[in-house]
Amino acid sequence: MTPQEKFQQQLAVLMTKPSFLTEQLLLEINEQFCRIMDEQRISRTELAERIGVKRQFITRILNGNPNITLLTLVKVATALNAKLGFELTVTQQSEQKDLPRISVPRHYSFSGRHIEEKARYEIVSGGLKTVPQLKRSLQEEAHVLSNAA
Repeated sequence: MTPQEKFQQQLAVLMTKPSFLTEQLLLEINEQFCRIMDEQRISRTELAERIGVKRQFITRILNGNPNITLLTLVKVATALNAKLGFELTVTQQSEQKDLPRISVPRHYSFSGRHIEEKARYEIVSGGLKTVPQLKRSLQEEAHVLSNAA
């Protein structure tokens, strides 16, 4: 194995690690913040004033502070007249038959949260109903059960 092949192999392993992915995401976010700051000719000092923090705090953020909160990201984006988006994508497709089956206890609660949890279960375990259809059928089931009690 050549040194370049070994490097590529090690890099492929690193690219699956949460710490690597976090740094990559922070880098992308910071590049976008810096691009917008350049386009709008906003200095770190001015950005800090808009948010109500010290310039050093903005520098830490733009240097890739791994402990940055979503609230801080939104504050920076808002101060830059930008909208912060979020996208979650599945990186690997698995067949429905490969998904583990989960047994759900026969305990029913009529709060929206429990209905939502059951809706997720039905979809994961191969239910054919869409989430809105499933929610409606669960709400109807809850209504029937509450009337019977």
